[in-house]
Amino acid sequence: MTDRDPDSRRPAGRLRHSWLARALLAISVLGASAWVGSAATPSLLLVMSPSPGDVIGLEGVDVMVRFPRDRSVDLETFRVRLNGADVTEYFTTGRNGAAGQLFETLDGDNTLEIEVRGDRGGLPGRQLGDSREIRFLVRRPIHLDRG
Repeated sequence: MTDRDPDSRRPAGRLRHSWLARALLAISVLGASAWVGSAATPSLLLVMSPSPGDVIGLEGVDVMVRFPRDRSVDLETFRVRLNGADVTEYFTTGRNGAAGQLFETLDGDNTLEIEVRGDRGGLPGRQLGDSREIRFLVRRPIHLDRG
C-alpha cells in the first residue's frame, strides 16, 4: 500500500503557508513605508517664492516658505542651502513658515534647497523629512561692470 498519512503533509503545508504569510507581511510593511515617505503623505513645505525658473536681477531673491497649520514642524531642523552653502541664518522662522532675502547668488543658474522634518501624518511619534529644490536664473544687467 502506498497510502500516505494525511497528517504527514501538514507540517510542510504549514511551512509553505508560514513562508507565504511572512513574504506578504514584508511586502505590506515595505509598501506602507514607501507610502509614508512618499509624496502621497501631506507636505511640510510650500514654497511661495521663488518659483522654479524665475529670473532674478540685482534685487536678490525673496524666499517665502509656508508650513501647514495642521502639521507639527520641528523648526530646529529647518535648513536652506543656496548652491550648496548653508544660508539658514538669513531666515526668520515661525510656526507658520519662514522668510528671507538672499543676495549671494551667482550670475546664471542657482539652486535653492529647503528642508525640514516633522509629522507628515505617517507613523505616530516619528518625524519624517520633507525637502524642495528650486532652480532659478540670475541675470544681471549687461552694462553692469562684472570685472
